[in-house]
Amino acid sequence: MFDPEGLWQLFWDILLGLMRRMLPRLLSQPRRVDHNLPGEAPRPIGREQALRWLREQLSPSSPSAVCALVGPGGVGKTYLGLAIAHEYLRWAESRLKHLQDWLCRHIPGCRPSGVFEAIIYISAQNILITPGGIRSQRAQTQLPKITEEIARTLNDQDLLRQHPSERRRSVLDALRRRRTLLILDNLEEMDSEVLDFIRQVPSPSRVLIISRHLVNSWPAYSLEALDPKSARRLIHREAAEKGLELTSEEIEGLAQATGGLPLAISISVARLKRGIPMDRLLEELREGRGDLAEYMVGRSVEVLRQDQDAYRLFLALALFDLGAGAHRAALGATADLPEERRDKGLVKLVEWSLIEHERKADRFRFRHPLIHARAVRALEEDQEAPAFRQRWIEWYQAQLAERPQNIPLLRAERPNLLQILEALRQEDRMEELAQCLWEAQILLDEGPAEPYLDAVRSLFRWSLQHQRGDLLQGLTWDLLARGGPVWKREFAEQWWKQLRPHLSAGQQAVIEAEMRLWASPKQKNVRSLQEAFRALQPECSEVDAEQAISVCNDLGFLLMDDRLWRPDYRSAREWLERGLALLQQHRTRLRDPQQWEAILRGNLALLIARAEGRYAEAMRILEEIRPHLRWKRDLAEWHLVMAVYSYHLCRIREALRYGREGDPLLRELGMEQLDTKEGEEWATQIRARLNRPFGWLREWFRCQLRGKSPEPPRA
Repeated sequence: MFDPEGLWQLFWDILLGLMRRMLPRLLSQPRRVDHNLPGEAPRPIGREQALRWLREQLSPSSPSAVCALVGPGGVGKTYLGLAIAHEYLRWAESRLKHLQDWLCRHIPGCRPSGVFEAIIYISAQNILITPGGIRSQRAQTQLPKITEEIARTLNDQDLLRQHPSERRRSVLDALRRRRTLLILDNLEEMDSEVLDFIRQVPSPSRVLIISRHLVNSWPAYSLEALDPKSARRLIHREAAEKGLELTSEEIEGLAQATGGLPLAISISVARLKRGIPMDRLLEELREGRGDLAEYMVGRSVEVLRQDQDAYRLFLALALFDLGAGAHRAALGATADLPEERRDKGLVKLVEWSLIEHERKADRFRFRHPLIHARAVRALEEDQEAPAFRQRWIEWYQAQLAERPQNIPLLRAERPNLLQILEALRQEDRMEELAQCLWEAQILLDEGPAEPYLDAVRSLFRWSLQHQRGDLLQGLTWDLLARGGPVWKREFAEQWWKQLRPHLSAGQQAVIEAEMRLWASPKQKNVRSLQEAFRALQPECSEVDAEQAISVCNDLGFLLMDDRLWRPDYRSAREWLERGLALLQQHRTRLRDPQQWEAILRGNLALLIARAEGRYAEAMRILEEIRPHLRWKRDLAEWHLVMAVYSYHLCRIREALRYGREGDPLLRELGMEQLDTKEGEEWATQIRARLNRPFGWLREWFRCQLRGKSPEPPRA
């Protein structure tokens, strides 16, 4: 018969029994952990992900007994390793963790706390980094000394009395009996037999390696510098601890100069407290001078000198833009290394945490600005520095000279190309500068124009001083079309009168026509462009050939515009077709004939759409020319024209898609709308209609009411 009271009594008996066994565990003294850790420091800032990774690797369920923290000097590897060690020390002294482990021994499937019975920290650093400066300390690099320190920390006198050869085996047995966390800092400084010892460390013990380079195939976490927000938080904390008040501008400047490197932040704040001026400190950080830079990079550079290929690549990378880095081929050419030696040297630099590899783009860059600054100093001191610079310049000159231009490469290399222009300016190599400026005008469309225009101004001044008008051919006219309204005004007010006597008659006519374009009555514009065309001699030079084709394109575009005057579609077609004929005649001498063909055919497509309403045919042509358009403005115009014509054909979803792809390109160019008929139609009418709530659906119904046959509506 069922007895409820008996069941409840049984339940309370079991509960009271568990409590009698658990309470002594909770009330007992925390377990003692043998360790030799230095004093605990404040919790690391911005390292939550790294701490989670370390807990997973050091847990009893981890398949590997060894894991590693890698990164450049000063990134906070030691600090983080000691932080996780102190965390485990607190866990070991926790009564709740003690209870958790006891329960896991009696409850199947329970996950143990993973606490350690001993935590041992061994460092091979011969210097100690403190906020007060850099001081010498005793390093432990030999295995007998390391096993002696393990035995001493475990407080095992029998182990200490053993001979080093016997002690090694006995220490491994001790690590098998007691779950121990062994932290080896600066493994790269230790003897090779230490690595063999690590391989033999048994479970349940764990080894955490702290190193500047990758070690074997053990799990490794590559520690990076702090993000800007975390760097500012660390500066705030360091300054508060030292009673130092810093302005928001000073904090931001220090965060940028240190590049988010924790050690650099700590030492910099300490030096500010000791009275060093902020300006002087920031200058030292930017130039990679002082004890900090020497600690971070100095020892690695000395080791690299033993591997000449890696060292040459280290020096070569100093020439490239810090943010953009270098393509593998450019780096190898600058260092003057064949592919096999180049690749081995790059692997060495990556392993030593001096550079990082962006695999998708196959680019390499320094892992921190201080490493870059140290490499720049090393290059300046190297007797081969001029040869490195010459090979660097020659590689980019060769890429620019390719026909057609390698536009994706130029876009990726924009920061480096600007540095090439600056190097040619500094070395007064103006003939080469003029050629680079002519071949790299894509730079005008891929970012701020000022660095490019600064090089142009230098060339203008030099050419006027040395009577070298031949260097200006093509760099005056094309800049007016691509340099923007501010440059157009500057050119007209400051440069035109000085440069005009040094240009050919054809150049003068083209520039005058370009400066008056759209600012004068239509007939006057047409006459000036026709006069410019007659003054050019396309058979004489690449510049004249390209300018003649450009004038044909301008005339065709001007004559078919119907916003301010009555269009002349017939004459417009004749000029565009004349431009295509010139293109075929002089195709071999042009920089990028496919781009010019795409532009001329694209304008013919606009003509048939405007004149005859043949939008579908125009869109087919525009689809064909799309792969050959290079300039970002041309791409923006292409997308918005396709959006407008899709709208007229009642392909509403297509119109919305094209418009959403074109508008971001406009914003990148800093433009609200394009100064074309289709650009205005999109900006003033269609964009607002499609972007309002359910706008595309409303427009689809309007098409239905007009009797069109649009696409079916879909979300």
